[in-house]
Amino acid sequence: VAPSTGSDVTFIVAADTPIPFGVTHLLVRSQSVDGDMASGISVLLDDRVIPVSPPGALQFDDLDIDRDELGGTITVTGASDESDITYYAVFFGNAYYVKIGSAITSWAQGPSVLSYSIANGYPRPADAVYLMALAGNDDGVALPANGRIIALVDHAVPLNPPVSIA
Repeated sequence: VAPSTGSDVTFIVAADTPIPFGVTHLLVRSQSVDGDMASGISVLLDDRVIPVSPPGALQFDDLDIDRDELGGTITVTGASDESDITYYAVFFGNAYYVKIGSAITSWAQGPSVLSYSIANGYPRPADAVYLMALAGNDDGVALPANGRIIALVDHAVPLNPPVSIA
């Protein structure tokens, strides 16, 4: 219940507020000293939910031996429960688990194992220290805490090999 102001009233519903079982609409009615409005207006509730089930696994081995360049196959195993998932996406992540740029690749959910090949010479973003496989749907992409994250290991030959053996 909000007080009458004579102008538009804004009411904020806190995140994670439970929706009572069976409720499908939000109903707004006005009230005065003479009684309640007979009908009111309503709007269909749209409970937006990003996926909470993480992919089953994430694997990547860098086969490119040049520093700051990657190459190899990214393999993602689908989640055991895909009821809220429509796709998977793989991102580079920085030390704070923040996505860097757009997805490296994405797939529709369904196959139990998904793979994507990165050609040798693929540039590693400067701040990238993780690979993150995240599930998504029409409402958005899962938070990294609900994803699979692995350390990004950039295999490279030494820049300065030994000069001699003593």
